[in-house]
Amino acid sequence: MSFNLAKTLTVKKSRRDRIKFNRIVLTKRQKAELRAIYLRTVYYWQEVYADQILQELPTTDSIEGAENEFDRAEKGAGVLIRVLVADLENWFTKTIGWHTEKWQEDVKNKTGTDIKGFTKDLTKDEKVKALIKANTSLIKDISSTARKSVEYAVYEVFTGRSTRTEATKQINKALRSTVKRATNIANDQANKLNARLNRERNEEAEIDWYEWVHSGKTNFRKDHKARHGKLFRWDDPPSGGHPGEEINCGCTSKAVLMIDGERIN
Repeated sequence: MSFNLAKTLTVKKSRRDRIKFNRIVLTKRQKAELRAIYLRTVYYWQEVYADQILQELPTTDSIEGAENEFDRAEKGAGVLIRVLVADLENWFTKTIGWHTEKWQEDVKNKTGTDIKGFTKDLTKDEKVKALIKANTSLIKDISSTARKSVEYAVYEVFTGRSTRTEATKQINKALRSTVKRATNIANDQANKLNARLNRERNEEAEIDWYEWVHSGKTNFRKDHKARHGKLFRWDDPPSGGHPGEEINCGCTSKAVLMIDGERIN
């Protein structure tokens, strides 16, 4: 349920025709916590190879020992993923709560209005739930990718096309690549959650406008940098979408409340 923030202001409008709010960005610690959840599956398979699978390679000409270890490891991965899903849900709940408090505090400071009684619980929002489900799927995919990297290299040893030493090098290289991919995905998902929360809170307060804030990244999209400081409407997205919606976009938004209509000078 939305509310019109402009109509609930308790401060005098004076000569202002708009109020610009602070941008809300997830902290480095929050992003690191999400990355850690993603990376645990990769490290799990790294440990499986070093502590279990590797032991089978020099001791038998049969692949049965390795297959049995993979079967046991897959069950362990299933248990780990259930733990990580719970950790993921807790991270989302905690992060959404933090974002909500930041938004409520900024509105109070800028307008004098206490909106605690108006803001909904976004952990129950369908679009946020979909983000959680998407992250769960991504974590499962990271685990599957890590397993396949280990599995392929191990079976190459049994075919005689690779040695144990070569397999170890190949697995370490593949898992480093998976770590990089998992890190990028986690960072992107953190940005997407932040973008989703910013938009949800703006639209909930019937704030139609926002200011684009460029990420400041070294590798950036030229059109995103060109949008820095410009105003956009939530119901009229620019090419590629709003801040944080494109893959690896770290741009954010500042809510802009138009007090006297929607006039843009």
